[in-house]
Amino acid sequence: EEMTTINALAKELKMNNHQLWVLVTKLGYGEKVGNLLVISDDEADKIRAMRKDRITITQLSKELGVSKQVLSKRVRRLGIKTKEKSRTYLTAEEAKLVREDVR
Repeated sequence: EEMTTINALAKELKMNNHQLWVLVTKLGYGEKVGNLLVISDDEADKIRAMRKDRITITQLSKELGVSKQVLSKRVRRLGIKTKEKSRTYLTAEEAKLVREDVR
């Protein structure tokens, strides 16, 4: 089975290595090879799919023509937990709720 390094996938997904490393370990993916963490192509595809459905707060604020501050307030008011403090994205479902709320 083909393997992908975290570094290569992080570059492709425009994530930092640490973010991706945390995601991979949280999902229970990957295996250590020497001092590298590698994941199977199948696992890499699953992560790609997860990332594809996401929209960042920045993208959504541009799309809706509202500031990120306003958008963040609405996101919180809708009870959408942006769990990790550094989480700056919404899932496709969450984005749909926010769009309906703003429009």
